[in-house]
Amino acid sequence: MAIISRIRKRNGLVMALIALAVLGFMIMDMVSNSGRGGGAFGSTTIGKINGTKVDLAEFQNVESVLYSNMKGEPYGTRDKIWDFFVTKELLG
Repeated sequence: MAIISRIRKRNGLVMALIALAVLGFMIMDMVSNSGRGGGAFGSTTIGKINGTKVDLAEFQNVESVLYSNMKGEPYGTRDKIWDFFVTKELLG
């Protein structure tokens, strides 16, 4: 109970720390070149396989072709598509 009362007394500090953490994550996402959106700098690379970049448009094209014929969970489909790109890159 003593910890809860300390947090209640210093709620301004707790809120400031939470706001700082959220701001840090937002800045990190903007600077990062990874992720679906490509960060704030417009990169369309979603990953690298053996040093070769995988383009978001190519990945989404394969996903739309395969997913239109498949029923089920889209995340499982994305895993299979990523495995396809890995196999394609490694086996040449």
